Amino acid sequence: MYMYIWIITIILLLIGEFMTSNIATIWYAISASISLILSILIDNYIIEMLNFIILGTLLLIIFRPVLNTYLKNKIAKIKRK
Repeated sequence: MYMYIWIITIILLLIGEFMTSNIATIWYAISASISLILSILIDNYIIEMLNFIILGTLLLIIFRPVLNTYLKNKIAKIKRK
């Protein structure tokens, strides 16, 4: 049942990421993908939602600064050429 909600969530988050390109919603799309897998394995929406919120926030906090630094360095190298 909740599998369809996660599929719609993934699609909407990816559309939002492609429209804004601010590297924020991609982490929640990844988290929603894992929640989709969980929804197939277990039937507990609370666990799926907690996974989505906690994992998405952790991914955002950990990887967004790293990826932003990488992209800024790459753009700076391109501008120097």
